[in-house]
Amino acid sequence: MIAHDLVSEDGNTVPMLQTDSLNMSQWLEQAEKYTLDFFSIRLDLGKYFVIPSPEALPWRFSMPVFDPGTVSTQEAVAALEKLLRMDCLDVWGGVATRHYCGREAAGGPSLGFIEDSPMPNLDTMNKRLIDLRASSDVYMDMRGYALVAGLYYFARKEFLDVDTETWFPDWLDVGRGALGRVWKKKQIMFSWDHPGNKNKTRGARRLAQTIVRV
Repeated sequence: MIAHDLVSEDGNTVPMLQTDSLNMSQWLEQAEKYTLDFFSIRLDLGKYFVIPSPEALPWRFSMPVFDPGTVSTQEAVAALEKLLRMDCLDVWGGVATRHYCGREAAGGPSLGFIEDSPMPNLDTMNKRLIDLRASSDVYMDMRGYALVAGLYYFARKEFLDVDTETWFPDWLDVGRGALGRVWKKKQIMFSWDHPGNKNKTRGARRLAQTIVRV
């Protein structure tokens, strides 16, 4: 088991969710199955991308963020919703996803990796969105979150961000920032907050990108 603890501002440790680790091959297999089942796209990720060794990634445990590139953000959210409804769960997007869903698909597949953790990267917690945007780091966006939240639940029957929230630093609209979280362990929510706000249970997820094989 992987234990993730969050240290609060008063120095106390807040225990977080524990998860079983999947190895790289298992995660890639689950990503291929999820993409086939919910987008009807078949792709051998190991043949299409240069897959880094686990040791080459900056985390002890990592998981893939595969974007088929030919589906809209709205379709990615719809696939997540379809998956959750099989277990009588739901997605609430509100104005956040309606605005964000206007973004077009990339046009081709892409593969990245994030830390295999139910919570954002620990060193990004309690930071303002505007501070995260000012860094040179690449973070997972709302589109990636919809895809990886679906994969995470598909593979584990567990939610990301049961006790935390994930900022999407790439997205800022009329002074509002978007974030994702879980509501009462039965609904994934996409919502807004002021980019100058911060919270000790809110952070972002760094994304390590891969390259396509020539």
